[in-house]
Amino acid sequence: MKTSKYSVSFPVTELGQISVEKVINEFHKWVKEQQPSQLHLDVADYSHVPDGPGILLVGFHEIIAFRLNAVEPELVITQKSPLEGEDACNLVHCLENACRYAKQFVQAFASDISIDTQNFYVGLNDRLQENDVVLNQLADNLKKIDQKINLGWETSQLNDRNPKSLPRLKITAKTNRNIDELSQHLTKSVAAAISAGK
Repeated sequence: MKTSKYSVSFPVTELGQISVEKVINEFHKWVKEQQPSQLHLDVADYSHVPDGPGILLVGFHEIIAFRLNAVEPELVITQKSPLEGEDACNLVHCLENACRYAKQFVQAFASDISIDTQNFYVGLNDRLQENDVVLNQLADNLKKIDQKINLGWETSQLNDRNPKSLPRLKITAKTNRNIDELSQHLTKSVAAAISAGK
């Protein structure tokens, strides 16, 4: 079964001396060295577009976008194509990848950036007619995941009526974890446990 394509957005809470040029150079480094061990293809700069997609690292499976000049700066990791299998398990995979990219990005700009892993967003990279139904399913799957990792996730639907916006949920965690700790919680064993119904 093919599932929805997901996106994960981490709000940026601190911005130091980071610049468009520095981010572009770092993303080109990822393409050259294939970090973090994925197939990266190209870099595109849309930072001049007001509240646009930002600086993009286009990969075979994902797109990583740093929206430096957005009204609310954020790091967004988006799936390009759906995965095979159970929705909740694939959502774990997407969250795990997003944390890995975010960790790599934060390490590259350690003194210049801080991201919020206690209040972040998970959305759907699809324009679906039954958004409410799909978002309810997404909330249920996030609940399944939280039952395994015990971070006290609460989800809320955004009242965004912008036709250009994709449907997404806000996650608020009762327990604050940095990106390293969040990565340690979101592992393949979590997906395996959900798949096995444990």
